[in-house]
Order: sequence, then C-alpha cells, then structure tokens
Amino acid sequence: MSTPYKAKIPMNKIICFLLCAGLFVCCSPASDIEKFQSKRDNIVNVHDRIIEIEMEEVPISNVSWLYSIDDYLIIPDYKSLDELIHLFDKKTFTHRASITYRGQGPNEIANLGFIGVDEVNRRFYVTDLGKYQVLGYSLDSVLTNPDYTPEVVSSLETTQFPIDFHYINDTLSIGLIMVPTGNIGFNLKTAKWNMKTGEISQMRYTHPDIERKRVCLAVSEKNGIYVECYKHHDLLSICSLDGELKHNVYYTKNWDTKTSNHIDYFKDVVFCKDKIVASYMKRDHMNGGDPTAFLVFDLEGNYLMTIETGYEISRFCYDMENDRIIMELNSEIQFAYLELNGVI
Repeated sequence: MSTPYKAKIPMNKIICFLLCAGLFVCCSPASDIEKFQSKRDNIVNVHDRIIEIEMEEVPISNVSWLYSIDDYLIIPDYKSLDELIHLFDKKTFTHRASITYRGQGPNEIANLGFIGVDEVNRRFYVTDLGKYQVLGYSLDSVLTNPDYTPEVVSSLETTQFPIDFHYINDTLSIGLIMVPTGNIGFNLKTAKWNMKTGEISQMRYTHPDIERKRVCLAVSEKNGIYVECYKHHDLLSICSLDGELKHNVYYTKNWDTKTSNHIDYFKDVVFCKDKIVASYMKRDHMNGGDPTAFLVFDLEGNYLMTIETGYEISRFCYDMENDRIIMELNSEIQFAYLELNGVI
C-alpha cells in the first residue's frame, strides 16, 4: 500500500508566515488595549508654585474631602463636632455657609458618606450611610437660607450601595460599590446606579488577574469614559461609560498580580479637561505618608508627565472654572492650589 504524499513546505516560507503572523498580532487594534510603560521620567517640580489657602475662620479636620461646584468649593468634614459640610467661594476662599449636624434627627446625618455634584442644576447629593438615604441640596438655598432643609431623594439598599459616585442625572450615576467575597472580604466594582429606583448594574469589565480590587474612580461624561486607578497594583484601566475596556496601562517596573495591601500606588484620580491626573507614589503602606506627585496621562492612557509638588497630598479636586487643582495637604499647609496653566 502506497504512503500518502506529504508536501514539504520550504523552511523560508514557514519563517515568512511566522513573521507575518507576529506582525499581524503586533499591529492589530487589540494590541493597543494592553499598554506597558517602562519610563515615567518627565518630571516637573512645581513646589514653588503651590499657593496656600487660608481657611482659619472655619477649622477643618484632616479627614475631609474636596468637591467643586460652579464657583464654590464643598468640603465635608468627617470628624467635625459641629456642622459637617462647609462651602467656600473658590475665587477668594471666603467661607459662605456651613450645614448639617451629625445625629439621628430629621435634618441630621448619622454617617456622612460621599457627595455627587449636579453642575447643571446647581444641586448636590449627600449619602447618609447611617440612615441609608440620599439627601438633595439646592446650592442657592444653602447659600441664602440658614434654616434650609434638604430633601430626601432616595433610599439605599443595606447590602449594596455606592460608596463613591459621579452624578450624571437623576436616573444615572456611576460609582463604586462594595461586593462581598466570602464571609469577610469584598471587592470594589464600578457600577451604574439609578438614584430614583435604587437599581445597581455592575460594569462588564474587571481585570481577570486581580483577586482583590481596590481602586479610585473618575468619570468623564464629556469624554465618554471612566478610569479606575488601582491602590495596590501599578495599573489604571480606562473604560467606556458602558463598561467596555479601552486600555489597561501597566508600569512594568512595578506590575504584578500579587494580592497584598503592603504597597500603595494610586490614591486619587480626576479628569482635568482632556487629561487624566492621579496622585501617585509607590510606598510601603506600613510606613505611612501620602503621595507627593501627580501622574498625568492623555485619554488613551499614554504617560505625559509627573508633577512633583514636594507636599504630601491627602485629597484633591479639579477646579474647572479656574483651571487649577485644589488640594488638602498632609503638611504645615493644610489647603493649597496649583494653577495648571503653563504646567500641563
């Protein structure tokens, strides 16, 4: 019985095929999704450009947050023994109003959560994680009426609710929720949240190789994307507002998938017009301290520069009206700002 003929493929054709296949993989659109960066050495020192903000008339603890709305800065003070939420004029940083006491009363907040800002309608929404409800405040009423009473606009589920969120409209916010993993563990997941109905829908994408997810989140409705910056992994993920992955950005010197709280990387992130700005410093968690620098990326995750402030940055927000970053510092200076004109 004759042996079937087997055609021999010349070695040069095999090599040519493999080279072409490799070129196809490298040039395919999918290759732009996973970005590995090896250099972040474009460092600009702005220490001398940091301008202190005087707020002596209203003492604020070192456990606070920063939100920008129209011409005003909102600072919730989580350790305050008096009013919990303070408003300042962003141009002069003069105190304009303080509202809401801690407690179980009808106009009090039991456990102050995060704030969502409605720039269009000049309103802001505060989560009370003690009473599991959302309070709506009119900015104009807060500024003019010392006896103003907020509106209860929604209830929160006791098992799943946003711990941080970006308000888009009454039926759509995008935020972080805590999802239990086992008896005591949890992951943070980005999700859509309907404030009116309480419905929560988790985004499709989550990194498959990270077991314990701890992230900070920024949302840009204008650019149609959100970004997750990982606290214990040197990674940021950029997704569409429907949860479709656009880019994963890794820093190769630090990247691994190890599950640990030992090392901190990103702390906070915001959009500054068409840039992603994140506070960042690789550090041992046990040694304490806050980041002193901002990493700046474009909307595709390409590294642009590092802004070194020389101050430890506890929290910050972007002041769009004045194109600057307002910061709470872990320093002899508590509050300060940085003009971005000429920097980014």
